[in-house]
Amino acid sequence: MRRKAALLLPFLLCMALAACAAHPAMQPQTQTLQQSTALPTVRSSAASRATQGRSATVTVPPTETRTEMPIKTTLFATKPQISSTATQPLPPETTKTAPRAYAVVSQSVCPIYREPDSASMLDTQALLNQRLQILGRSGAFYRVRVPDGYTGYAPISALGEAAPDAQAGEILLTVKKTVAPLTDENGTVLLQAPMGAQFHAKQPQQGYFTVQLPGGKSARLARADVQTGTLRFQGGENIVESAKLFLGTPYLWGGVSAKGIDCSGLTYLCYRMNGLTLPRDSRPQFQEGQEVALAEAQPGDLLFFAAEKGGMQVTHTGIFMGKEQFIHSSISGKGVAVSNLSDFGYREKLVSVRRYITP
Repeated sequence: MRRKAALLLPFLLCMALAACAAHPAMQPQTQTLQQSTALPTVRSSAASRATQGRSATVTVPPTETRTEMPIKTTLFATKPQISSTATQPLPPETTKTAPRAYAVVSQSVCPIYREPDSASMLDTQALLNQRLQILGRSGAFYRVRVPDGYTGYAPISALGEAAPDAQAGEILLTVKKTVAPLTDENGTVLLQAPMGAQFHAKQPQQGYFTVQLPGGKSARLARADVQTGTLRFQGGENIVESAKLFLGTPYLWGGVSAKGIDCSGLTYLCYRMNGLTLPRDSRPQFQEGQEVALAEAQPGDLLFFAAEKGGMQVTHTGIFMGKEQFIHSSISGKGVAVSNLSDFGYREKLVSVRRYITP
């Protein structure tokens, strides 16, 4: 009997286990266990990727009903860009002004720089009482547009409030000397007005005009130092005579006055004093007017030169005087001087002769 019982015991145990496995009460417990172990596996995977810092996107399985967005992590974090404009240099134009805002030059000449820095390139100059359009401001400089076409930076200290427009009965005055003193009633010189500076005034009294300076102060300007009315062309010889007044004036890149003048500044100013407005620089001047042969050149025509013999790129200009002579402002010479085409190979460097008024 003991032997038979030993043989039947394993069989009975197997039957009991099978019956337990098939019992319905055991099924929910098993499914719950599977769900409770599967979800932590997904979360653990996301946490692991976030810790490693790899770029990855982990999406919650459909069986989990959550409203959170998928988790995204990046290997390298990007630092936020912090604005440092307070410590950086001001941009060329830091503020803009209302359209058509103007100021006038309140000193003899006003430098117009390429950048808002007095150590930068001098591009041109504006003359006393000349009206400049204000385009913006950068520190101690206004960004301005000059009547000669340049846009640059003028020191605010050299500018004043624009004067009222000419009143009925006032005369246009243009300084025709290289320098003309502006004096008070006691004869004390207040300012020196350069050639080309313009004012408006009533009829002269006792040989002088009373003009208004920038800022509102009145000054006297001698009748003999100005030309009245509209400037008009009266022949090339007059252009030459205007240029002769500058003989001995030092060369100054960007200059347009007796304090210093460059080659195109001389031609620009002398033509302007005779009623003709040319571009400010030599290459644009070269592109205007009518070309004439050297043998047909007349006083007042402009000569254009290259830097080298046989060159075609214009780098210099002068005013033809006749008999192969011309007057110019030379950086390599003595400023404004008279030269001959036979000097320094000028004839071989000549690119063109231009005329701006046809007789």
